[in-house]
Amino acid sequence: MRLTVASIGKTKVVELASLEAEFVRRIQGKLQLDLQYYKTEDKLLAAIQAQSAHYILLDERGVQSTSLEFASWLQLNMDKDMVFIVGDSDGVSDSIRQYVHNTLALSQMTFPHEFARVLLLEQIYRATTIWSGHPYHK
Repeated sequence: MRLTVASIGKTKVVELASLEAEFVRRIQGKLQLDLQYYKTEDKLLAAIQAQSAHYILLDERGVQSTSLEFASWLQLNMDKDMVFIVGDSDGVSDSIRQYVHNTLALSQMTFPHEFARVLLLEQIYRATTIWSGHPYHK
């Protein structure tokens, strides 16, 4: 499995960038993970059109799951290259939505896209600890 988190814009808040880096560090060695940042939605769309993967959009209207359900879903899909898409403050257009296979909601609440990226990375890390029986997930 290869996981990619593709997003429009980089994290500008230093504290969130630090948390992002910390979860990436924790995930490395457990999963192959790439972070890709695009300056515009058009550049993200071009990247999506150029590669074949299973696309998951983070969107407040998506399917919600518990951490255990998310970990199980990730494990069941380990045979796929997956790209999690995080839009900017305006979300993403229908041009991108047409390529999406699944839509995932981190919550019914709306979060800044920079914060959503950190939450997603934490849940991916949590999934790896669930698989290994590590006490992180209590």
